[in-house]
Amino acid sequence: ETLTSGEALGPGVLREQGTLGGIGSLSMGDATARTRVGQSFEFATATRVVGIRVTIRKVGTPTDTTTFALQADSAGTPSGTDLATATIAGGSLTTAFVGYEIKFDTQALAAATDIWLVWRRAGAVDVTNYYQFEGDNSNQYADGTAATYNGTTWSNSANDIDFIAYAFDNNSRVGKIYLPNIPLPTL
Repeated sequence: ETLTSGEALGPGVLREQGTLGGIGSLSMGDATARTRVGQSFEFATATRVVGIRVTIRKVGTPTDTTTFALQADSAGTPSGTDLATATIAGGSLTTAFVGYEIKFDTQALAAATDIWLVWRRAGAVDVTNYYQFEGDNSNQYADGTAATYNGTTWSNSANDIDFIAYAFDNNSRVGKIYLPNIPLPTL
């Protein structure tokens, strides 16, 4: 589910603006080497992930549906099994980078355990009509990595995707949020 301006991710979830607006991009669906794009991340403590903020755009005029999925880590790559999904129609995206907040069904995550955000398209690879994540040109996120999928294997990328992951504290206190690599005060 994609949220519009002014909507909340869920009851009691604090919305926090992170540092988005990278200096690079990572394409998806433009070549067989990039049929999917993923970004791993983790939290220092046990959490329940409820959403992700990413900055994306379309290139050309793709109209197929794109799917964002949370997947467990399997030996340093996405497992291939969706834990939660959300879709966005490609035709609804703009050609300028825009931030989107993607809401997922809550997923429990153990402390210091990698989880992957995976983005894929329903349509065929198209060199003219495809999608891009905004990202950083140098793996600046220390607790994860971006990777691309060629239909058979995942390969690490030289770029990280700009993102913010939203989560509840796992002790059931409503309103606590964790952002990777951004220290927050204890509530």
